[in-house]
This record gives sequence, structure tokens and C-alpha cells, in this order.
Amino acid sequence: MGLCDASVVLATQGESTTDYVLVWVRENPDPAYMITPVGMEWQITDTLYHRVLSYQPSFEAALQFIRPVLASPVAA
Repeated sequence: MGLCDASVVLATQGESTTDYVLVWVRENPDPAYMITPVGMEWQITDTLYHRVLSYQPSFEAALQFIRPVLASPVAA
């Protein structure tokens, strides 16, 4: 699976929506994931099936959830 593109969408003043990031994979014309800040966490939503997949503690962890590329830290 290759990451093709990502787009940051910033809410304009007066909108009821929040900022979010759209992530496209496998060169599909529709975004596959949406990452949204929710409180102190980041929500990952599958935009193709309209369901929440996970909540992660950081934006980096949210990206790692979508496409793991970094070695996971080992707990001592």
C-alpha cells in the first residue's frame, strides 16, 4: 500500500466544522481516511465506509496507525 497524497483542510471562521486531514491511498480518487482532532486525541475515520477506526494520542500515532513505517517502541 503506498501513500499517494494528503490534504489539510482548515475550517474558516464562522464554520461549524473543525480542521482535519484527508489521506488518499492506492491512488483511489476518494480519500480513504480522515484525521480529526477530538479533545486531546486524534480520531481516524474510514471515509469509504464512514466509521471511526481508532483514537490516537498524537498526530504522529494517527499517521502510524494508517501506515506503519516506524518501529514500535518496546516497553521495558
